Amino acid sequence: MATYLITGDDESLLLTAIGDLVKKLVGDGDRTLMVDDFDGDEYELRAVVDAAQTPPFLTDSRVVVARGVGRFNADDVAALVAYLGDPLPTTELVLVSGGGRMPKALTDAVKKGGGTTIDTAPPSRARERAGWFDDQIRAAGLKLDGQSTQLLAEWLGEDAGRLQGILDTLKATYGGGHTLRSADVAPFL
Repeated sequence: MATYLITGDDESLLLTAIGDLVKKLVGDGDRTLMVDDFDGDEYELRAVVDAAQTPPFLTDSRVVVARGVGRFNADDVAALVAYLGDPLPTTELVLVSGGGRMPKALTDAVKKGGGTTIDTAPPSRARERAGWFDDQIRAAGLKLDGQSTQLLAEWLGEDAGRLQGILDTLKATYGGGHTLRSADVAPFL
């Protein structure tokens, strides 16, 4: 199957990326049978590796999510790096940086194994950031004219983590059938 590494500093954007990816990986399957989610300071990477090496039960595949792997050092990730050298073909492994600096051995192992890195951080350049906003709006199933997109981007400034909540509200209010104008967006800012 595949390995995914989700990076970024904004908790809201990370959570959105995790939710979207897990939803895609699970598809029509039973989430309770397919997903093992490791979070918090209590878990050890050995438990993640054990879950990833366990064949699925009553499903075709298994999704293992490990949040906050940036808190582990190079020695801690050795077992995970070894697993990435020969992963179980029925496991989808989702690693979430969640703060801290990722050990180079882990990022190298993800790349070497053909893993996908998903960077949730919005671009810092204005032109790239505008494209990022357009992508997020399109992914939410909305259409905004240029002026309303600019209004939204200016209002959010560096706090792009609040974008998804606003887009969800706009979608719930107006649906996705027509192009929203500044007068439609402004009341929600």
